[in-house]
Amino acid sequence: MADNSFVSIFGSGGGGGSAPASCCWIVQCGAGTTSTNRICATNVASGNFSTTFGKNNTSSGESATISGGASNTASGISSFVGGGTSNTASSCYTTILGGLCNTSSGFRSTNGGGFKNLNNSFDGFVGGGNCNNVCNSTCGCLAFGAVVVGGVGNNTTGGTWSLASCCFSVAPTICNAGQYSFVGGGFQNTSSGDNSVVNGGFCNQATACCSTIGGGTCNLASNRNTTIAGGFRNCASGCFATIGGGALQTASGFSSTISGGYQNTSSGYLSTSVGGLCNTSSGLRSTIGGGFKNLNNSFDGFVGGGNCNNVCNSTSGCYAYGAVVVGGVGNNTTAGTWNIFCCCFTIAPTICNAGLYSFIGGGFQNRASGCLSTISGGYKNLVSGVSSVVSGGQENCATASYALVSGGYRNKVLNAFSAIGGGYGNCNSGGISNIGGGLSNTINSYNNRAVIGGGENNIISGTDSSYYSTRLSESIIGGGNGNTISDITNSSFCCSTYYGQHFIGSGISNRICATYSGYNIVTYPNAIAGGYGNNINGACGSFIGGGIQNVASGSRSVISGGGSNSATNCLSVISGGASNTASGYLSVISGGALNTTSNYYSTISGGKNNTSSGLRSIIGGGFKNCNNSIDGFIGGGICNATCNSTSGCCSYGAVVVGGIGNNTCGGTFDIASCCFSVAPTICNAGRFSYLGGGFQNQATGCFSSVSGGCRNIASGLNSFVGGGQNNSAFCFGAVAGGCNNQVSFFGYFGFIGGGFQASVGSCYGVAVGGQSPNASGSWSAVLGGIQNGAQGSYSAVLGGGNNSASGLYSAILGGSLNVASCCYSYVVGSNITSDRICTTFVNNLSIKSIPTSAPAQSGAVWRCTTDNTLRIVP
Repeated sequence: MADNSFVSIFGSGGGGGSAPASCCWIVQCGAGTTSTNRICATNVASGNFSTTFGKNNTSSGESATISGGASNTASGISSFVGGGTSNTASSCYTTILGGLCNTSSGFRSTNGGGFKNLNNSFDGFVGGGNCNNVCNSTCGCLAFGAVVVGGVGNNTTGGTWSLASCCFSVAPTICNAGQYSFVGGGFQNTSSGDNSVVNGGFCNQATACCSTIGGGTCNLASNRNTTIAGGFRNCASGCFATIGGGALQTASGFSSTISGGYQNTSSGYLSTSVGGLCNTSSGLRSTIGGGFKNLNNSFDGFVGGGNCNNVCNSTSGCYAYGAVVVGGVGNNTTAGTWNIFCCCFTIAPTICNAGLYSFIGGGFQNRASGCLSTISGGYKNLVSGVSSVVSGGQENCATASYALVSGGYRNKVLNAFSAIGGGYGNCNSGGISNIGGGLSNTINSYNNRAVIGGGENNIISGTDSSYYSTRLSESIIGGGNGNTISDITNSSFCCSTYYGQHFIGSGISNRICATYSGYNIVTYPNAIAGGYGNNINGACGSFIGGGIQNVASGSRSVISGGGSNSATNCLSVISGGASNTASGYLSVISGGALNTTSNYYSTISGGKNNTSSGLRSIIGGGFKNCNNSIDGFIGGGICNATCNSTSGCCSYGAVVVGGIGNNTCGGTFDIASCCFSVAPTICNAGRFSYLGGGFQNQATGCFSSVSGGCRNIASGLNSFVGGGQNNSAFCFGAVAGGCNNQVSFFGYFGFIGGGFQASVGSCYGVAVGGQSPNASGSWSAVLGGIQNGAQGSYSAVLGGGNNSASGLYSAILGGSLNVASCCYSYVVGSNITSDRICTTFVNNLSIKSIPTSAPAQSGAVWRCTTDNTLRIVP
C-alpha cells in the first residue's frame, strides 16, 4: 500500500476510491508493510505491521504499536506504547502504557507509566513512579521477571533529589535488579537479589536471593531468604535472617530474628532478639526478649530483658548452653559503675561466664556460672556450683554443687547439698548442711549434715580433712548467739568413723569441743539445750541443759543447769546449782554451790562447798562437808567429814548424818555466822563408823558410832557414844550420854550410861550415871553416885559418894567414903574399910523376923528364945 493511502474511521472506505467529502480521514498507511499511522501528526510507522497514533511517535518494530502520546518510540517486535511522551519500547514484546521518558528495553518488559522509568529485564515490570529501574547491566535475563510497582528511584542509588521539582537534579546510579525481584514503591529502594522483595520505604536494599524488605528506611537484606519488615537502617545479613522493625538492627546469624527495637544484633545461628536497645544475641538459637545492652552468646540461651544482662561464655557459647536471664540489671557481670540517675553503667562492667542451663530471674549483677545453677533475683548474688540456687537477697554466694541460699545478705554456701535459708553473713561450707538464718553463723568444712537454725555468730567447725572423717556429722545448733560446735584432733592420722550429732539448742556462747585421737574411735553425740557460756569440751555423749558457763568435759556427762558447774569425768552428772564440779566417774551433784564429787560413783545432793572424793561416797547437803571414804555418807550439816588421810578405804562406809564439824577438831566456830572462822582439823573417820549429828563429834574407830552431842569421840573398834558432850569410847566401849565421860583404851566392852566425868578403864566395865564414877576394874560397875570407883575386877559400887571397891569381886552398896579393898568383901554403910576377904561390912545390922529355931542350913542366924541370944548354925 502506498504512503499516501488513507483509511477512514467512519464508514467503509470502498475499494481505495476517493473518500466522500463528508468523511473525516485521520489514518494513513505507514512505511512498513501493512503499517498504519495517524495523518497530519508526523508519526512514523516503519515496522511491518506496526501502528502509530499520537504525535511524533515512531513504531519501527515489527508489529509495534503506539496508541497515542508524543515522541514515543516502539522499536521492538510487537512492542507497545499506550501513550505518554518520550517513552521507548525497544525490545520484543515490550510494553509502556504511558508516562514520560520511560524506557522498556527488556524482552517482554512492561512499564506502566511514570517518569524516567527504565526496564531492561526479561518479563520485567515497572508500574510507574519516577526514575524506577528494572535492569541488569550485564544482561536483562539476569533481572528476569523483576518488578517495580512504583515510587521514586527504586533500583537506583546516589544522585540528588530535588523536592521542589520532584525529580533528580543529579541522576542516580542504576542498580541491577534481581531475577523475579519486586519493589512495591517508595524511594530508591533496591531489590537486587533474585526473588527479592522490597514493598516500599526509603533507600532499602534487598540484595540477596529471596530477601524481603517490607518498608522503612535504609534497610539492607543482604543474604538469602532474609526478611526486614520495616524500620530504619536495619541489616539482615544472615541467611534466613528476619528483622521485624526498629532501627540500626543487625541480624547476621543464620535464621536469626530481630522483632524490633533499636541497634539490636542477632549474629548467632537461629538467634532471636525481640526488641529493646543495643542487645546482642550471638549464640546458637540464643534469644533476647528486649531491654538495653543485653548480650547472649550461649547456645539456646535466653535473656528476657533488662539492662546489661549477659548469657555468655568467653571460650564457647556451648559452655553456657541453655542459660537464662529473665531480666534485671547487669546480671552475669561484675564491677563497673552504675549511675542510678541515668539508669545505665557509666563504666562498663566485666562480663562473667554463665553456666550450662543456668537461670537468673532478675535483680542486679547476679552471676550464675554453675551448670544448672539458679538465681531468682536480688543483688550481686553468685551461684557457681552445679545445680546450686540463690533465691534472692544481696551478695549471697552458692559455689558448691546443689547448694541453696534462699535469701538474706552476704550468705555463702561452699559445699555440696548444703543450704542457707536467709539472714546476714552466714557461711556454710559443710556437706549436706543447713543454716536456717540469723547473723554470721558458720558451718565449716568436714561437717556433713550439720544444721544451724538461726541466731548470731554460731559456729560448727571441724578441723580434720582426712578422707574418711565424718566428724561433727549431723550436728545441730538451733539458735542463740556465739554458740560453737568444734573438734580437736590429737593424732597425725585418724581414719576413724565419727558420729557427731552434737546439739546446741540455743543460748549464748555455748560450746561443744570434741577431741579425737587414735584409730577406730566411735564418738557419741553431745548436746547443750541452751544457757550462756556452757562448754562440752573433749567429751562424747555429754549433755548440758542450760544455765551459765557450765563445762561438761567428761564423756556422757550431764549438767542440767545452774552456773559455772563442771562435769569432767565420764557419766558424771550435775543437776544444777553453781560452781559445782563432778570429776568422778559416774559421780552426781544434784545442786548447791561449790560442791565437788571427785571419785567414782560419788554423790552430792546439794549444799555448798561440799567435797565427796571417796569411791561411791555421798553427801546429802550442808556446807563444807568432806567425804573421801569409800561408800561413805554425809547427810548434811556444816564442816562434817568422813575422811582418812591415808586412804578412803580406811574409812570405808563411814556415815555422818548431820551436825557441825563432826569428825573434825579445833578451829573456831562463829555462832553469829554459823560457820568456822578458823578452819578445824579433819580427823580420820573409822571404817563403817557412824555419826548421827551434833558438834565436832568424832567416830574414828572401825564400826564406831556417835549418835549426837558435842565433841564426843568414838575412837575404838565398835565403840559407841550416844550423845552428851566430850565423851569418848574406845574399842567396843559405849557411852550413852553425859559429859566428859570416857571408856579408855583398855576399857574393852566398857559402858558408860551417862553422868559426868565417868570413866571405864578396863574391859567390860560399867559406869551408869553420877559424877566422876570410875570403873577401872575388869567387869567392874559403878551405878550412880559421885566419885565412886570400882577398881577391882568384878567389883561394883552401887551409888553413894567417894566409895572405892578395889578388891576382886568386892562391892559397895551405897554410902560414903567406903573402901572394899579385900577380895569378895562387901560394904554396906559409910566410912567402912574392909579388912578381910569374903566378908560383908556394915555400920549397923538390924535383922527383922529372925527365926527362933535353928534352920537346917549351915551358917544361918537364929534367935534362941531361951536366952534371947543370936546363934549361928554350925
